[in-house]
Amino acid sequence: AQELQRALEQVQTDSNMQVEELETRLRQSQQHNVELLQRFQHNEVQEHRTVKTLGNVNQLMSELAMQRKELRKQLQGRRCEHPEREVLEDGVASLRESIHNVAQHNLQIQDDGRSGVSDFSDLGDNIFALEDQIRKVRFKLDQQVQKGKKKGEKLRAYE
Repeated sequence: AQELQRALEQVQTDSNMQVEELETRLRQSQQHNVELLQRFQHNEVQEHRTVKTLGNVNQLMSELAMQRKELRKQLQGRRCEHPEREVLEDGVASLRESIHNVAQHNLQIQDDGRSGVSDFSDLGDNIFALEDQIRKVRFKLDQQVQKGKKKGEKLRAYE
């Protein structure tokens, strides 16, 4: 009877430790999910800012292209050198490089966002799996406790 009682206590202790471990892992996964969600939201805000900046740069490029056309017309009519033309052409080249850099940065942010969504989805699946394991362990624990109680009652009946 004492052996069964000790075995029952050991099973309860082991089960409680397993449940605590699973609950700890669940809390850690939930915290990690919160961090990923915050990072994903930050990336969305950054993407929005980048898209807005890219729009502004595109508008500036259009304006500079129009100014360039006007300057070309003036230069063709006069056939003289204007130092402003070189400055504008340098500005256009610089803006093109900036647009290219912003577009690359935007693509990187979008890729990071997609990867964050995938990670977040995977972690959600892991949380559900952990919760399922906790339910199974609790169910097994309850079954073992019931078996232990029945064995204890049978032992008391034999005594």
